[in-house]
Amino acid sequence: MLFPEEDVDRKYDIQEVRMTQLLAQCFGIGGKAFEKWSLEEASGCLGQELRVVLERFCPHPDGFISPLSLAEVDKLLDELASKSAYSHHSIRSKYPIPCRRPRAAIISALFRHLSPEDASVLTQVILKDLRPLLYPLTEFHYTTALIKFNTASVRMLTKEHAMNTWDPSKRMSKFYRLRASLTDAAAFAEQSSGAWHDISPSINLPVAIPKSEKAQGCDHALGFLEGSEKVWAETKYDGERAQIHVEIKDDNSSHITIFSKSRRDSTQDRHAVHHIIRRALRLDSSTPSRENDLPIVRKNVILDAEMVAFKGDRIDEFWHIRELIETTANGIRGNGRHSNFPITYDEANERYSLGLVFFDVIYLDSVSLYYRPYVYPGKAKLASRYLIDMTKSQPDMTLQQIFADHIASHQEGLVLKAEDSFYNDYRRPWVKLKRDYIPGYGDTLDLVILGASWEKIRGRSLRVPPTTFTTFYIGALKNGLYMNDDICPKFHMYFTASYGLTREKLEEVNFLIKNSDPIPYSLQHYELRFPRIEKVYRPSERNWKCTASLEELHKLACSSIGRDRSDKDIKDWANALWGQQISPSIHSPRKRKARAYLWNAKLSLLGSKSNQRPMLASYDALSSEKRPREPGTYAKLLTPKTNFSQPQTSRTQYSDALLASNGTQHANLLLTPPFDQSSGHPKSSGAVALTRDDSYELSWTSTLAWFSSPGTKCPSCRLWRKKIPREGRLHSLESLLVGCGRTAEKAVQKPGVIIIDESDENAGKWRNKVINILRLHGSRVSITVLGCQSSR
Repeated sequence: MLFPEEDVDRKYDIQEVRMTQLLAQCFGIGGKAFEKWSLEEASGCLGQELRVVLERFCPHPDGFISPLSLAEVDKLLDELASKSAYSHHSIRSKYPIPCRRPRAAIISALFRHLSPEDASVLTQVILKDLRPLLYPLTEFHYTTALIKFNTASVRMLTKEHAMNTWDPSKRMSKFYRLRASLTDAAAFAEQSSGAWHDISPSINLPVAIPKSEKAQGCDHALGFLEGSEKVWAETKYDGERAQIHVEIKDDNSSHITIFSKSRRDSTQDRHAVHHIIRRALRLDSSTPSRENDLPIVRKNVILDAEMVAFKGDRIDEFWHIRELIETTANGIRGNGRHSNFPITYDEANERYSLGLVFFDVIYLDSVSLYYRPYVYPGKAKLASRYLIDMTKSQPDMTLQQIFADHIASHQEGLVLKAEDSFYNDYRRPWVKLKRDYIPGYGDTLDLVILGASWEKIRGRSLRVPPTTFTTFYIGALKNGLYMNDDICPKFHMYFTASYGLTREKLEEVNFLIKNSDPIPYSLQHYELRFPRIEKVYRPSERNWKCTASLEELHKLACSSIGRDRSDKDIKDWANALWGQQISPSIHSPRKRKARAYLWNAKLSLLGSKSNQRPMLASYDALSSEKRPREPGTYAKLLTPKTNFSQPQTSRTQYSDALLASNGTQHANLLLTPPFDQSSGHPKSSGAVALTRDDSYELSWTSTLAWFSSPGTKCPSCRLWRKKIPREGRLHSLESLLVGCGRTAEKAVQKPGVIIIDESDENAGKWRNKVINILRLHGSRVSITVLGCQSSR
């Protein structure tokens, strides 16, 4: 009971809302007494609020001991868990449906004879979270809770700490790694030391899944495995983890048990892959066997696999798995329910099927392979793997090429395993390498924060009170308001995000939200997995009009997962009809090779920042004539592989310079806006030429720009904004400096423009800041500063 979250067999289907109703009914107290547990003046812990209420309405004498024993409490908790269809069948079978009492009766039997303190603890046990009682809050204002918190002041108790305290020989914790059951581990720890040799995996008991390190680059990834002569990079597949236990009986029949990542028995949920497992192991008696088709295993086996959605022989997108489980599962996840998606989603899933990718053998023919080195391991397939020889020079370059090729193929990432390591080896851990782990290399979008709340799981991990906003509701613009200010904005609430900001940044965002006026508010899309917040802008820096629309968001999602646009077949048919060239598919070798080249260059740039080594040579198959063009929006390299063309002289309107250049390539000018073609002015050439001694031309199609006041209503700034392509407008001065080559060689520089609204009251501040920054970096970048003067 000390770690209720580890109790995977008992599920109660009870959270705070239902628990307050049951407690109010149990004690005959109005429900309003408990409803404020998560409000600003409360502790955020229902158990603590129950204790306060009971001490006021139902006092007990000091030292009161409940007549209920721990064994009786444990039995009542089993009965309560039997009401949930998600509890293990061994729990539910103890209490057949005709014999089960209502939840309210069980709660009354549990709580009626408890002291306020015992009742508060039992409440959190049922809610499966004792942290708010073990580590009560000391600060109740969001600023002090976030800024003044000392991370070293409290060290939270883990199950490993508890096991090692109970059994200092660490036999108990070692047993738990092989059989992830606290009950069995405790029973083993109480036996004599003579049973030490019996520690091995066991069929129908989950093996603890290894914890993986998160790498932020190729060099960082290999650093975890330093000392190993060989490292294997396995493809990481986007699916649901499945630990498969196959028990082969004396009559050659087989029994399958499947555990999920949370160690929950998911055998019935994954019913659709049972026949795949038997066919892969040649145990399927219903399939005619050939003379050489002998069973691969003769006794029990434990396999690690990833359950994925197959479309033919290709592994497809993650979201199909949920739909396929609902239509094939025998358990509660199936339950004969109809899909919540429209018919188009059901039709799309008709071509898909659940499958497995195997990547580890833990137990084979009733023999444990747990401590064997990695080189012993083994509709289904085996995980692809690639050898990295650590004894050769620059093994990180080998990993870099493998990683770039996986990104180009739209794979989720890699898992690195040392050849001399065993399963769950803390000295040689598994290392996950995904591009979104690398700062600045994941997909980034500007979206709108539409709401905020305190969320209990994130709030308790940060140890902050309900006065703190920990979770943000993110959305995108549904209509084209940025094109017309007269249209009422319509937003789509897209997802929530709780991670990414430091405590200091989170405090700043809380301050901004609490000091702003709330705005009244009156489907099917890709959902971001594990979203993180990188930066929050003030309204004066970037407002919601500058964020991505749902259309742009959908395009990025398709590009990220490797899906062609929905109308590609129609456009290809039309092009073929009129004899036009058909664009290649996103999975074509040409485009895949281009993406691999691009990511190889990006990863080389990442490595050169730390090692200052030269960039990898391009692939042999990519000649200088066939190198891929720069990708479009969101995929474009900030430091392209083309030289900045020499300036040419042209003619256009300008005014006198405000500040002369100090020997660098930048100037500070006050220019008139570009010609407004809609007003009858002559057509602009699409470039701005500066008629100074060193005159040059800026091509807007290849120029990066940053507006100091992106939300300004200045007509001149709007004309500049129309002239500059959307992909060239950056969100910060730092991004502009990086894009113009501050961190790269001169050969990959790109011209930049800073446009300052001289009518803005902060124009002087921005001008001074820009001048100071360009004095530091001006010799490495080519940036022009333009002053935009409104005619108002």
